[in-house]
Amino acid sequence: MRRLSFIRDAQGAGLSLAEIRSVLALRDAGASPCAHVAALVEAHLQDIDRRLAELRATRTVLRGLAERAAATDPADCTDAEVCRILTGAGSAVGERPH
Repeated sequence: MRRLSFIRDAQGAGLSLAEIRSVLALRDAGASPCAHVAALVEAHLQDIDRRLAELRATRTVLRGLAERAAATDPADCTDAEVCRILTGAGSAVGERPH
């Protein structure tokens, strides 16, 4: 029961099943997994920081697009443009893959 509780706690902290398995393997081998867990936690924090930065950049682009959309008159759009609101939006965020 303690192991199942540990697994739930580790999943709640964002660890994958493979990462949890590696922690359990260290413990089962008689080693303390603390340094390994600390490294996993740090890696997850770095990943979250990276994703938050990406989300902030996307939010900035979307705010600009919302302003552009509010100022766009559909009557001014031409057949040559797919959507004037989105034209150039990808370059504003470094052509991120979708």
